[in-house]
Amino acid sequence: MNENIKMNENINNIYWLEKYRPKQLSNYYMSKIQLNVVKEWIKDFRNHTEDAKPFLILHGSPGIGKTTLAHLILEHYNYEIIECNASDTRTKKTIQETLGQISKVSVCMDDNNTFKQTAIVMDEIDGLNGSCEYNSIQEIIDIITKDKDTKKKINICPVICTCNSIKHKKLQLLMKYSVVLNINKPSNKDCLKLINKICCEENFEITEKLKDQIIENAFGDYRQIILLLNDFYNKKSNTNNDE
Repeated sequence: MNENIKMNENINNIYWLEKYRPKQLSNYYMSKIQLNVVKEWIKDFRNHTEDAKPFLILHGSPGIGKTTLAHLILEHYNYEIIECNASDTRTKKTIQETLGQISKVSVCMDDNNTFKQTAIVMDEIDGLNGSCEYNSIQEIIDIITKDKDTKKKINICPVICTCNSIKHKKLQLLMKYSVVLNINKPSNKDCLKLINKICCEENFEITEKLKDQIIENAFGDYRQIILLLNDFYNKKSNTNNDE
């Protein structure tokens, strides 16, 4: 019986994490200043501005939604997203096999038979490791910024990279080709908005004291807020069922 309850709670956790993940860029807690940085980056890229950067690096603490934000940005501008994890592309060969093929597909067809340009999300770019870190970064840059046949400078497609920190030496080269954006932890006010939204949609109430405790224990991690709330919700539901 307990195993079934635990299994249901785990399923519910996954469901809530997906249900309360921001679905639009406007739902994300990004400031207007940061949003303008994103708009200028994508505008310069699309207009082929001379100093346009093909890469956007989103960095910040784990759990604040960098990967979600990367998807929201590209979906907002109607790109078809191809995601890869940098920790899985550790050598020049695997990078060539992964990104080399992606860069050849400049457009694709969506469900409405409309052409969409492709874009790349490179998650955990700081996950590149080993003795070839520098060469791996250079290979990524070359694939995205140079025509494979003519070797002329060309930005193949926009690439959003995520990482926890930009202090790694291996990222210094990439930053020369990137717009860098530090994604801050959400404010207590933003966290409270999420808590109130979930409580309202799931039709249950918690005390203001418990809200403060959840915010304090989550340390600005949206996922933890959702999971802590879901844990309380499950316990309350189980208690009511026992009664």
